Amino acid sequence: MFTFTPAITRSEYALANAMLNMTDFATRTVSANATDIIDTDNAFILEIELPGYQKDEISVALKTKYLTIEAKPKADEDTEEGEKPAVRYLRRGRVKGEFTRTYTVQNIDGDGITVAYENGVLRVTLPKVKPIEPETRRFAVQ
Repeated sequence: MFTFTPAITRSEYALANAMLNMTDFATRTVSANATDIIDTDNAFILEIELPGYQKDEISVALKTKYLTIEAKPKADEDTEEGEKPAVRYLRRGRVKGEFTRTYTVQNIDGDGITVAYENGVLRVTLPKVKPIEPETRRFAVQ
């Protein structure tokens, strides 16, 4: 069972996207990365597009029933504070900024979670817990 907790609403995203297209920001908050949630017999699988990040810039954490995925790019080491970056973008279609998503998860095996990052796609596999059938106890009528 998944519940997505969005950072902003669609109308807020549309407004922010329009503003981002009109201006050029050095840092942006990424909020619309394509995400697939797959329900298999044995697990839930999340696939999130996070192009341009290094593995050490991505963290996945499970606290109680909340799965949080964060990606925070490191500052460019080539430029010192106050210096202009060596590259000047005329248009930037692939935005790399801070990314956070939180999901409410239930009936998963927290010890069996696996995380892989390949070709710009983060894949989180959450194994399902096998439901425990309640024991039926019968009592003699006296």
